[in-house]
Amino acid sequence: MDVTLTTEDNEETCISAEFWCLAEDQFDTQILSEELCLIPTSTRKKGELTQRKIPAPDTSWEISTSYEASLDINNQLLPLLRMLDGKQKILKDLKQEHNLIYGIEFFIYAYERQIPRMKLTQETIQFMSEIGGVAMINIIIYPDDLPPNLELKAPQGTSIKVAFLVKGADTQPNLNPQLLQVSPHASWIQGEQTSDGAVWYLETLEEETDDTEELLLAMINTLKEEKESLISQKEEQNLSYEIVVYAHVRNRQEPAITAKENVFSFLHEIGATLEFVLFYAAEENRYEDDGLI
Repeated sequence: MDVTLTTEDNEETCISAEFWCLAEDQFDTQILSEELCLIPTSTRKKGELTQRKIPAPDTSWEISTSYEASLDINNQLLPLLRMLDGKQKILKDLKQEHNLIYGIEFFIYAYERQIPRMKLTQETIQFMSEIGGVAMINIIIYPDDLPPNLELKAPQGTSIKVAFLVKGADTQPNLNPQLLQVSPHASWIQGEQTSDGAVWYLETLEEETDDTEELLLAMINTLKEEKESLISQKEEQNLSYEIVVYAHVRNRQEPAITAKENVFSFLHEIGATLEFVLFYAAEENRYEDDGLI
């Protein structure tokens, strides 16, 4: 967790994935290593000096991949999940016994024409729901044609919107319209017609913010009111659900991309995936490729 993103020498998007465990109190990290039969990439005790020469606020155990050229976070995440697969009960028991916090985290150096795919699959969501974990994405975006230390001058900051996609529905999803009010506004819109049926999506307006959490939670809280209906319609009509967070990044900002335990729990219950899509400021028709204009 004591990682600083810096400029890479090459011009390829590079990603590192990490699974970490934090303990606010003193905790013997050797217990985790022995129970999981894994050798961590690094460990740290509460009070030890960090890279920034300040005492660590917590004890940590981390296992991570090296930085690799990649355009999909799952290329780095899946090897970590394979190491942990089948050990969910161990992780849950240790979490309860020692008051631990689990998370997956990504560190990304991305170039504007090489933004990686950042989609968490149903398998990942199920795993994170079972262990009660969180997810975080740290990303730095470099324009391909500008030096990394040059500040862009743009009048606006990063803006974000969230969409709930229902794929395979021939008609508008049968949900209570009184409950579909995501701040400040949301409405059902039919997207493209595919061989598997129509794509319907419920989206928020785009808001100027650099943190995905508030709008994501607003959408989740709205959909919670319709959980039983979502589950039954999914089974009856063979639908698939996706939540997509769109961030339009301006002025070299680094948006805070986070999904917490309650988000994973709900997504697992309704069988949905979660994707974060970033667009660089220079792109004009930034939603055109996804059919969301």
